[in-house]
Amino acid sequence: MKTAVQKVLALQEERAKAYGDFEVDFRSYAKGGSDELYMEGTKDVTARFQSISSQINAVVASLQEIKSHEASQLCGWLTNLQRLEKEKLRITVVLHFERKRQCQIEERLCEPDKHGEEKKCNCFLRRNTTNFQGGDDVFELAMQESKVKQLQRQLDETITDINEILDEVRYFPGDDDQEDASAAAAAP
Repeated sequence: MKTAVQKVLALQEERAKAYGDFEVDFRSYAKGGSDELYMEGTKDVTARFQSISSQINAVVASLQEIKSHEASQLCGWLTNLQRLEKEKLRITVVLHFERKRQCQIEERLCEPDKHGEEKKCNCFLRRNTTNFQGGDDVFELAMQESKVKQLQRQLDETITDINEILDEVRYFPGDDDQEDASAAAAAP
């Protein structure tokens, strides 16, 4: 089982790198990058996530063949890990969409014709101008900021849950003798 744990932890590192790449792609997109490049990056990251998920599912399947309490416990954690990673990806995609929408609202609010002056960051205007009158656009931005913060909290909670499972997996005291016996029995 130690080999299975090491494999899963290595795959989780790959998954973390994929999330990092996904975030870099999004930041470029949010700053005015092309839709096509973001979609291309999203397809690449999605393929990486699917490969990682398939490999972890294969680890789970091999552990299910080992008839022990420890293997069953590890399978349960890995199944929960997969469920949480799926949820994390869903939240991340929605968060990207909502952050992009927030950027678009901010850009609209910062147009020179709205203020009669050069383009400034709306956040700066709202926080440093007494009684800024932005009307519906400012209300829309405030609602959007709230939505983004809520999604970020959900993502943070999901990441915390994932890390708790990874800690359990990382320090799993699995019985390697059973895995070795199972592997020997499967050998021709």
